[in-house]
Amino acid sequence: MTDLTRRSANGGRRVRTPQYLAERMLSVGRSSVSENKIATVLFADVAGSTALIRDLNAEDADRILGPSVEIMATVVHRYEGAVREEGDGIMASFGAPIAHEDHAVRACNAALDIQEAIRRHAAEVRRDFGLLLQVRIGVNSGPVVVRVESQEGDFIDLRMQGTPINIA
Repeated sequence: MTDLTRRSANGGRRVRTPQYLAERMLSVGRSSVSENKIATVLFADVAGSTALIRDLNAEDADRILGPSVEIMATVVHRYEGAVREEGDGIMASFGAPIAHEDHAVRACNAALDIQEAIRRHAAEVRRDFGLLLQVRIGVNSGPVVVRVESQEGDFIDLRMQGTPINIA
C-alpha cells in the first residue's frame, strides 16, 4: 500500500486527498446540511475485476487493483476533483464540493488522463501477470446533493446523491 491510500476499519482502501485540496474542500463543503449543486460525476473501475484476479493470491490481486485505484485518484486530484473509493474503482465529483465553472471539462480531461495512465499500468500487469487490465469510465453532469460528511486527517468522506451519479 502506498502513501496515497490506507486501510479503513472495515478493511477497505481509503484514498488520501492532497492536503491543499482537503483544506479547500473542508472550507467550502463541511456542513451537517447537504448542498444542492450542479456537478459532474465520474465513475471509473477495473472492468471484470473479479474474473481478472480470481486465480491470484490476495497479495498479487492488491498489486494490480491497489495501483489502479491510486492512479485514478491521483489523476482526479490533479483536476481538483473529490474522490471516494468504490471497491476496485472510484467515484469522483467535479464542481462539488469545490465549485468550478468548467467542472465538465475537468471531468472529461481526467477521464482521458486516467485512460492513458492505466494503459501504462496495464502494460506492467500484462508483463508481470499475463493479464489484460482494462478500465471503464462513465461521466455525467447535473444536479446533485453533496456533503463532506467527515474528515480524518486528509481522508475525506464525501457523500453524494442524484441522478447524474446513477447515470455515470
